[in-house]
Formats: sequence, structure tokens, C-alpha cells
Amino acid sequence: MGRFRLGSGCAAMIAAAGMFASPGAQAATVTVGSPLSATFDDDFGGPVTDVNVALPEAGAMVVSPVNGTIVSWRAIVGDPGGLGIRVIEPAAGGAYRGGGTSAATATASGTQTFPANLAIKAGDLIGLDIGNGTVLNAPSVPGATIKQWQPPLADGGSLVPPDTFNNEELGYNADVRYCLVPKLKGMKLGAARQALSQAACTVGTLTRPKKGKAKFVKSQGVPPGTALADGAPVDLKLRPKPKNKKK
Repeated sequence: MGRFRLGSGCAAMIAAAGMFASPGAQAATVTVGSPLSATFDDDFGGPVTDVNVALPEAGAMVVSPVNGTIVSWRAIVGDPGGLGIRVIEPAAGGAYRGGGTSAATATASGTQTFPANLAIKAGDLIGLDIGNGTVLNAPSVPGATIKQWQPPLADGGSLVPPDTFNNEELGYNADVRYCLVPKLKGMKLGAARQALSQAACTVGTLTRPKKGKAKFVKSQGVPPGTALADGAPVDLKLRPKPKNKKK
């Protein structure tokens, strides 16, 4: 099961992007890719696989900081056609491996948003498969870099990208959903279940004392603020209702 505690560097990046959710009532999301704030005016067509590997904008991320699920993505479409988001895994020797894809067909020009349901791991990049359509490219963004495969990168294929475009940025990004574990200590079991469900986690193993009715969370197996993939379990240790202290 993938999990990690958000370190100061990772938390700062997500906070800078305006996507850091405090532990609580709903699943967290983080946007990976271009902030779409550059001036995009050149068509970048296919069939190719392209990926932004460096973005100069403050808070912009080219790799997922969490294990999670891509739930939506968007691209600034030039000419409508076949487009798909692709998970790309870094490999040895400067190569990259093609992960899963979420195909879509752009039916109009402009900024188009597509639903997705695609697993991604922390450290993976999010690329774009461009078929017979085009995506807009910003050709004058110092510090931005695009890697490209032509023909497109295949599922499971591990290749060094043959082409690199410096100071260029493609107009696309994706939303990665994950569970940011809420604070559960002291909650009733029912409330803890609801909090985990709303945060896109699940209840794992329940440990109860040998005697007495235990309906309150004494401790949780994953600390609050830990990022987990969607549906990951959190173990709970239960205790009876605490007695009121006499004044």
C-alpha cells in the first residue's frame, strides 16, 4: 500500500499551488502540469507523446507528489481530434516508461476538460498522447522543457525520448485525487467511518478491547496529514467512552 507523510518540501509545493487541503471532510486534489498561464498560440500536433518535464511557474509541478487517481484533465485544444492523458514513469538511464492512458476525443477548440479514472504513483509524470488533433504550445517560456516520442510511447515501453524542446510549454494539466488522512482520535466509530469515506480512504482493521463496548477511536494506524492513495485502509484502535472527570 503506498503511503507517505507530506514532508515540508512537498507540502510547500502543494500549498503554493493552492491545493493543500487540511485533514478533514473531503478527498484532497492536487493539479499536476501547466498552470495554463502562459501565452499558448502554436499548434503542437501528433501522433506523438509529449510531456512537460520542467515548468518555471511558481508552484507548478511536473510529477505527482502523491499516490492517487487522475480524476480529470484539461488541455488547450487547437484543432479537435484524438487526445489522451498518459501516466509516464521515470526509468533508468534517462528513459521513461509508458503507463496507463485515458483516451478522449476533443470535439471543440479551446480549453477542454475531460473526466478520467487513472491510477498514478508519487514521482510519475503526466504526459499527453496527441493523435490527429493538436494542443496549443507556448514557444517562449524560459525554463520550460518538453520531451517527445514520435511515434507515441507505448504502454509498458521504456524509451529515452528522442526529442527535447527547450523554453516551450504545452497547455495541459490533470487533477490527482488522494486521501489526506483526517484526525480521528476521540471520534465515535460512525463519525470516523464517515470522515474516512469523505476523505477517500476506508476503515482498515478494527482493534477492540477484550471487555466492554468500544465505540470511540483511541488511536489510528496512519497519522493525520498522511497522503494515501484512494481507498487505502486506515486501521483503528477503539476504546470505551471516556469517563467524565469529577470536578
